[in-house]
Amino acid sequence: MLFRSILSRHYESTIKRMNSYQTVIAIQDTTDLNYSGLLKTTGLGKTGKNGKNGNGSLGLMLHSIFMVGEDGLPLGIPYAECTAPSINNRNGKDRNNTPIEEKESYRWISHYLKTLEIARNCVGTKIISVMDREADIFELFETACDNRKKAPVVIRAQHNRILENAKLKLFDYLEASPIVFTAEVNVPPQRARKETKKKPVRPYLPARIAKLEVSYEKTTILPPKTPLLKDRAPLTMYAVYAREANPPRGAEPIKWFLLTTIELDSPEDAMKCVENYKYRWRIEEFHRVLKGGCKIEKYQQSDAEKLKRLIAIDIVIAWRIMLLTLLGRECPEMPAEIIFDEHELLVMNLAAEKKNCRRRKQLKTR
Repeated sequence: MLFRSILSRHYESTIKRMNSYQTVIAIQDTTDLNYSGLLKTTGLGKTGKNGKNGNGSLGLMLHSIFMVGEDGLPLGIPYAECTAPSINNRNGKDRNNTPIEEKESYRWISHYLKTLEIARNCVGTKIISVMDREADIFELFETACDNRKKAPVVIRAQHNRILENAKLKLFDYLEASPIVFTAEVNVPPQRARKETKKKPVRPYLPARIAKLEVSYEKTTILPPKTPLLKDRAPLTMYAVYAREANPPRGAEPIKWFLLTTIELDSPEDAMKCVENYKYRWRIEEFHRVLKGGCKIEKYQQSDAEKLKRLIAIDIVIAWRIMLLTLLGRECPEMPAEIIFDEHELLVMNLAAEKKNCRRRKQLKTR
């Protein structure tokens, strides 16, 4: 597939950067790419549920693994898939009787398996896989529990699961647990949001430091009572509950129920788990750069494969923009030669000189 071949060298370079770290965080997420205006473009699928009659919009789905160091520095994208999804396959009526391998949600498991493969090429580097609520899938937890040492996971829970030997379900059990410690995390700015059927209006909120109250417990979750899963074995994992006590006015308070295969022997271990999860925002920033900076949803091509080629190129560009932005904030005096090779520097110098020439001409004509 040309999409992957375009990214192959970036994949290899990402692995090299990862090998320079003791611990890296592999963040998984999906973003829908809206091409609803390209009615004559072949090979597109249906994304979201906002099209006519709730049948979704023409587009593509990008699911990727975004690597960051423990310092939050973006290291690259070692694996990504760009597909044309089907609303019918995603929201089939008989989902409980459909094997996970036949569902689109299997992408979370397939990318975790890819993370395990990457881990084998990074022997000296520990990879922690971080995912949001959509990855709260029992079959994924099974795979992760079998690979606790190779690639532990931190996943935000979506389902209030039944626990073994407990009267309360997962969320209620954690809310009843005593607060073990308090912590602070940096929350990035939140964009203003218009009111929707599912979410209220939200004003723009500047970056803030959130004060969290944290509990954690060792738990054993039971399988769902669906026909395909009801006879599976229970899974022992650690659960962390982090909630913001006094959020600013208009802000959604942080309320994270996290399930992890990392062994939490101390409050420091639980705090590390919270810190790992907070970097999940990095992939959302990456998606914003792709859409807002690279404007990948503005492309017009005759077929989806041509769109994917452009998206593959912009994936590398968006990663580099993020890296340069963060380095510019932290190390503004860093020499350009560390990031750019001689050919790139030559092109940028020529572009800068051309821009300066235009300015000089404009000043002369005034």
